[in-house]
Amino acid sequence: MGQSAFQPIAATQNIAAISYPPAVVQLAFLDGEILPVSSYADEVFSEDACFALKNLEKVSAEILHEIQERMWQAACERLEASLSQFATLQDLCDSEALMNRKFFGQRAPTGPANVMNAVRMKEVQIVRASNADGESRLMVGVFGECAWDTEFGVAILFDADGTLIAAGGA
Repeated sequence: MGQSAFQPIAATQNIAAISYPPAVVQLAFLDGEILPVSSYADEVFSEDACFALKNLEKVSAEILHEIQERMWQAACERLEASLSQFATLQDLCDSEALMNRKFFGQRAPTGPANVMNAVRMKEVQIVRASNADGESRLMVGVFGECAWDTEFGVAILFDADGTLIAAGGA
């Protein structure tokens, strides 16, 4: 019997053995977090999308460290843009919590090592984008909320090969 589209599929399982990406995926690099998978147009049914999700297995500890560094940079940039209103990142996070009713009591991150404590990833999206030359490429985005910018949140973007493209503010 085949894997149901509505059961969690670990990134270490053979995702390519099914003919469509799963409805949810478990991401080892995010402490095994299980997130829903969505797509625009018919990309959800492509074999390329299955392989792109499987390639998230390649996210190593080194890549996770890079993601943490970029997320911390995004938090610092958001604070810098708000220095006229907030003296500290904690002040910014507290204000965001009050305004948007999210992340109440969240301690602001103090560096890359704990920045992901102030992040809640919400979904994985499979997207196809075109560059200026009209060439199309498949990408996987992991999107979420963060304590320092509850309106726009954060994103981690990988190419179909599992290479980190970007991480930080969405």
